[in-house]
Amino acid sequence: MTELKLLKWNLETRKLSSLKDNPRNPRKISKHDAENLQTSLEKFGLADKPICNIDGTIIGGHQRKKILKKMGLKEIEVLIPERELTEKECDELCLRLNRNRGEFDDEILLNEWNVDELFDAGFLTEDLNLESIVPNMIEKEEKPKQKCTLCGQKINKKSKKDSSVNG
Repeated sequence: MTELKLLKWNLETRKLSSLKDNPRNPRKISKHDAENLQTSLEKFGLADKPICNIDGTIIGGHQRKKILKKMGLKEIEVLIPERELTEKECDELCLRLNRNRGEFDDEILLNEWNVDELFDAGFLTEDLNLESIVPNMIEKEEKPKQKCTLCGQKINKKSKKDSSVNG
């Protein structure tokens, strides 16, 4: 059986000005996501290093570079492969880095995390599938309550057999 040989990556410090944008990078970032990325960078530093080819062409990390430059950094740590990647390899890796994402388990998000923490981390209401996980927490249009014709109190119908008066 042949042994799998993984490509090795080296951590290097490079000047931001030496990093070249890949003109084929298909990703863009919204203002909201850019603000959240900047917050993450300010709080945790560059925990997710940009990936560049040996010549400094960015394969993954264009948005981080743009925000770090705006923040005034001059040098950053980047991951560099042990050998020059071909243009085809760079293109494929660029796509895979931007596409190979899992999806969130909404049930775990909403049961294990405080909603305010999720919003602070950059989630939007539409990112959370609230309707399927917590249907009773979503505001629903209430049916108008009936009133007793004798006393005017609201009637809360529990069932056809068991009606009670709330007062």
